[in-house]
Order: sequence, then structure tokens, then C-alpha cells
Amino acid sequence: HYALYGYFPALSYFDHPPLVGWSQFPFFHLFNNPPDWVLRIVPMACHAATLVLLARFTATYLGLKAGRWTALIITVAPLPHMLGAAQVPDSLLILWAAALLVSTQTLLNSQKVLQLRPWLALGLVLGLAGLSKYTAAFFVPSIVAVLFYAHGWRILRTPGPWLAMLLAATLVSPVIIWNAQHEWISFVYQGAHGTGNKSWQAGRVIQQLVLQLLVYGPLLTLFPLALLRQHQPRHCVSPIHVCLALAIPFLLIMFFLSGRSNALPHWTSPAWLLLAPIAGYAASQTQRNWKRWLLGFQGLLCIVLVGWMLSGGTPDPHGLKNPPADLYGWADAGKTARQLAQTHDLQHLAVQNWSIASRLAWYGRPLPVNVLDTRFDQFDLWYGDLPLGADALLVDWSPLPYFLPVGPGQFAGCDLLAEQAVTRWGKTLSYFQFYACRHWGGKPAPREKNG
Repeated sequence: HYALYGYFPALSYFDHPPLVGWSQFPFFHLFNNPPDWVLRIVPMACHAATLVLLARFTATYLGLKAGRWTALIITVAPLPHMLGAAQVPDSLLILWAAALLVSTQTLLNSQKVLQLRPWLALGLVLGLAGLSKYTAAFFVPSIVAVLFYAHGWRILRTPGPWLAMLLAATLVSPVIIWNAQHEWISFVYQGAHGTGNKSWQAGRVIQQLVLQLLVYGPLLTLFPLALLRQHQPRHCVSPIHVCLALAIPFLLIMFFLSGRSNALPHWTSPAWLLLAPIAGYAASQTQRNWKRWLLGFQGLLCIVLVGWMLSGGTPDPHGLKNPPADLYGWADAGKTARQLAQTHDLQHLAVQNWSIASRLAWYGRPLPVNVLDTRFDQFDLWYGDLPLGADALLVDWSPLPYFLPVGPGQFAGCDLLAEQAVTRWGKTLSYFQFYACRHWGGKPAPREKNG
């Protein structure tokens, strides 16, 4: 989906700011058809740079031993490895979050705060964070509070803060311009997406907390908070305070919002990684051997999780109980879809769910992918609605199956052309069905079989 951002360059996009696509755009000039591994270069580089930046920050301010432990703890945290393998907006935001931590700590110095370069660095990173994901805005109040607490309102009498704000605003201006041209659809969508359409329930928050513990591991989630009381800084604002100021409000907001919607676990990744220096410091101050056992356990957990994903998980071709199934089969499905469309003279690919489109559209290029639902999304901006009376190749995917869109206002009829199983290490993970559908009526009414 985000590779398509680079394929269709724009000032911004429906669901996210543009940097996730802009960073992929150069590869379309280096490669006629970029292979998948090329599209992983940016997230791998961001993950490595984040690890180095946080380890150096910890070593500089909390000790060399703490820096080494920070690097180890990030290395054995399972979910950040996924952000380093497949680019999503959070893959970029984790790097800018680490850079914001460094910039804020630098500006606590009474000499540095009077210089322009540190302020311009802060403005640059804030702008890049804003171009990566809208949740970057959660960091702004924390940074302002830390700097005002350390220096007071007098810093507003210096040019640095104003230049930082001007630079950040200039960098994020493409997002504002694009939204102004598109009736502010990103902000409307994200506002509804963040608050959800369900009543707030504490049970959802508890489920999210348990999930976070599993995917980030106890070293990164429980270790810093359990041992934080051992650190009693003598000065007003310590590096640990800065980590907490940037991470905790972010986490509290995300956990509160998870009570209303189905929050994804990687949304909190920037905040958890900002707690890594505290975890590293706590580990360096603890002489007990159980921390090494915990490190080994978490490393094993990481290996098991990666192995589970590489193996394709547990076969469940008819349901949604096997998340790794989503990682396999799309390239072959796209190739089959192109071949069938050419053979049967079909000019459009059609699906009934935007999630299927977000996978299929990349591998189905250059055929347009029309989503046959009533939800407005990025695919409506790229491809528009399926024209009235048009024929299309309908693609159905077994973990997210729909009834055929045949009837009044829909297709006049659909004929099954092919069925393609997705196998991994001898296991069937899912299957695709391809239909030739004729004469679209223009009134989508998708019905999910598992709904």
C-alpha cells in the first residue's frame, strides 16, 4: 500500500502524510519495477539508525553500560523487527522520535538553548515527524513542557523557538495544502478512526496492554517502570525525565483511544522505544542474574515469533486466525489476475474490501483496482468508481471472504475462472478465487461471509 504512495507521488494522501511514499519514490527511478527487497531498504535503515541513536543517547547521558543494555533490549524486542522489515509510517516515526529525544535533551543545556543550530535541528525533526504520521503531534506538548520547565518563558524572547516552529510548519505545509484541496478528508478520517465508532470499554484497553507486553517483551514494557525508582537525579530535568515526558503522554493517549477502537500494536512503537534508555539504565544498575535470563527469554520469544511468521503460522485458510497468512500469496495472485484479465479482455480488477486492494494493487499494476464498497478511501482518489456497465475481474481472498456481488444494482453475473491456493512449507494458508463479472450496476452492497 505504501509502495503505491511512491508509485503515485502526491503532496499527501487520504490516510497518512506523504513521507512514507516520498521515501520510496527514488527507487522508481533506479528500478523500472522495484523488487520487494528494495522497498525494505528504508525501514531497515530507519530501524538500525534508531537503535544506534538511542544506544548513543543512553551511553552519553546514563553510562556506557546502560547504552549497551539499551541496544540489547531493542534488539530482542519482537515488534520493532517487523517495523524494520516492512515500511509503514511508524517505521519512519520511530527514528524521528529518537531524534526528538536527542534534540530536546540538547536544548536543556543553558548554552545550547541560545544557539540557532539546535533549534533548527528540532524544527527539522518535528517537520519530518509530521510528514510521517499524524500522531507525531502528541510529542509537541511534551517537548514544549520540558523546555519551558527548564528555561521558563524567557526562551520565547530568543529567535530559536520561532525559527523551529517556522521550519516545522514549512515542512508539513504539503499536508495542509493537500487537505485544503480535498476538503480536509485526512483530518476527518483520522479523527473518526482514532476515536472509533464504539462505546469506550476498559476491556479493550486491558487486551491492548496484554498484547503490548507480548509484542514488545517485558524488558521494554515492565523493566523500566519496575526499576525506575532506583534512579534519583539531583538536577531538575534528567535524561530519564525527558524520556518519560515524551513517552508516557503518548502511551496514555493511545491506550485511552484503544478503548473505543481496534488499535494496532505498532501504533505505540515510538513511545516504547523512547523508554528503552530507561530500561537500559535499569538493567545496568541491577546486579541480579535474572535480568540475563529475561534477556534470553525475550530473545527466544523474538526468534519464535519471526520463525512463526516465516513458516506461515498455523494453517487456517477459511478464517482470520492466522495473521502470517496475510504475508504470502499476493505476488502470485497479482500475476494471475493480470493474466486472466488479459485473456478475458477485462480492464479492471475489483475487490470488496480496501484491505485486499491495498495488497493486490501493487502486484496488479498497471490495472486499476476498484473497491466495491461505500467507504471512501485512497483507492477512490487513485482509481475512482468502477464505471457503470463495466466488466471486471473480481478477486476474493479466503480469510476475508464476501458473497458474490450479483443482483439488482450490482453485477449481472460472475463466472469462476480460477482458484489459486497459497502454500508455505507444505501448508495451505489461504486461497484466491478469480471471477469474470459482467455489467456493473453501480450500487455496491458488500456482504462479508464471516460478518
